[in-house]
Amino acid sequence: MRPAPIYQEWYIRALVGCLIVTCLTVFSILAKAEQLPNDADLQAAYCLGFWQSQNNVITSLYNALTPPQDPPFNLQLDRLQSYLIPRIQYLDILGIEAARYRGVQDYELVMGDTSNCINSCQQDMDCREECINNSKALSRTTKCGDLNFLPY
Repeated sequence: MRPAPIYQEWYIRALVGCLIVTCLTVFSILAKAEQLPNDADLQAAYCLGFWQSQNNVITSLYNALTPPQDPPFNLQLDRLQSYLIPRIQYLDILGIEAARYRGVQDYELVMGDTSNCINSCQQDMDCREECINNSKALSRTTKCGDLNFLPY
């Protein structure tokens, strides 16, 4: 039996090396596959949108002051970002963004509902309170006041 020529041995080693690199690449991609966000992730994204919207309004009000002042620190916004930022690279971004955008929309609905209630009820405070409390968007956003759903 004749020994295999050196170029055939090199070719086989190169082929095996390429196969190993390909397998490692596939396994690393699969290991980093996007996970579906869990309930805490979606709630955090929703509340992040809500608190970002509120923070934008507060910031614009503080910038309108003469001289402009720094707005107060938003602890809820910071806590939500601290939870989501490390996790975002592993999660399906479409679900997270959809939940965040819903929080932004609900903030705008709450502001619109509140404005409508103030205009329709005029000085009647009981009417205003009842009208505002009937807002479906308000019932969803009140969950963002208590961030105990976050695991840490």
